[in-house]
Amino acid sequence: MQKNISKNPNKRELDALMSTGEIISASLLAMCLSSLGCQSISYNAYQLNIHTSGDHGKSQIDDINVSKIEESLDHGKVVIVTGFQGLNDEGDITTLGRGGSDTSAVALAVKLNAKCEIYTDVDGIYFTDPRKYSKAKKLKEIEYEEMLELASLGAQVMRSRSIELAQKYNTEIYVGLSCGERNGTYIKGENKMRLEEKVITGLATSDDDVAITIKDFNLDKVFSLFEDIASKK
Repeated sequence: MQKNISKNPNKRELDALMSTGEIISASLLAMCLSSLGCQSISYNAYQLNIHTSGDHGKSQIDDINVSKIEESLDHGKVVIVTGFQGLNDEGDITTLGRGGSDTSAVALAVKLNAKCEIYTDVDGIYFTDPRKYSKAKKLKEIEYEEMLELASLGAQVMRSRSIELAQKYNTEIYVGLSCGERNGTYIKGENKMRLEEKVITGLATSDDDVAITIKDFNLDKVFSLFEDIASKK
């Protein structure tokens, strides 16, 4: 609809339009839960004063006032908060850009001192892309740095900004399937190396390149291994 009206819309107005999807979804979910006998309430950026800075379409969260959320939780209500949006100094709606909903979830977890759970259409984080390699193994857990490396190499499960925020405040993230058993992947801080811990923790590929994430290993041995592989190619 927007493209039929304007091919180059004002960014302020576009953000106002883009934010409505989350508001509608949050309100509908609150209505649905209430109809099932579960007390719930939805909040948007205006109601919580989710303060942002930066350009429209790619703003950053500066702070969130969680007092209303805490009060509602204390009264036994399920709280639903719109992601992907906030308010700038002028009181205008801004959107966070790609990965904004995940970033909102992590930011709320930080402010509420809670764990963050991301439910999506994949059942966790894999050693490599399961759409390309059917035998790809799912990781039970992965450290922030390793996940950032995979994200920078093209892994699509989560964007770097949400991982960086979680790492900054040591907030644990669980990634799993929306409708399924709880057997996804935990993204967390560094653990001491276990006796039989895997050295290679991730593999990202493109049509022309392969990038391998290696953890705490003797680089001389790694280079020697790749030299042997290359010599036999």
